[in-house]
Amino acid sequence: MPETHLRIQRTAGYGGLAALLCGLVLIWHDGRQPVAAAADSFHSAAGTISQSPSPVLLAGGALLFFGVVTLCLAAGIFLMRRILAVRPLRVVPWILAALALALFLAGTGLKIWDTLQPVPLDWFAYEPLTHAQLSSLATSPAGVAARRLMGLGLAVFAMANGAWMVQHAARHQR
Repeated sequence: MPETHLRIQRTAGYGGLAALLCGLVLIWHDGRQPVAAAADSFHSAAGTISQSPSPVLLAGGALLFFGVVTLCLAAGIFLMRRILAVRPLRVVPWILAALALALFLAGTGLKIWDTLQPVPLDWFAYEPLTHAQLSSLATSPAGVAARRLMGLGLAVFAMANGAWMVQHAARHQR
């Protein structure tokens, strides 16, 4: 059974590294492409162009996230194999899972808070005249931090899952 986990660890590690590198290459390639005005883009009064992300950028981000989560799974397997070689600690996966839940819930709370914040949009968003609160679809720093916290929580949960796999196999092997 230990060689099975070693094989899973290596496969997850190499596959995660390959997905991570492919995602980085796609994001780099998309950043080098010229920006053209499309049907889903618009020009603001300041002359800037806002455009939705391209499919290549979305695929690169998805591959990047998959690579990080897969590497965290391999790291969880590696960590738990090393810990069980020294002494059996059953609390490690639970600590990792609690940390993952805390990170994910903190990110979710921050995202909800950020979504509820009114964002003024130039001079015509003067609240006493409109009696309305406008929200922006642009990403704020709090929104970026929220997504990073949620992603980190999912990555740590993948690490906990790898640790649980090794612990479960060690428990049934005895």
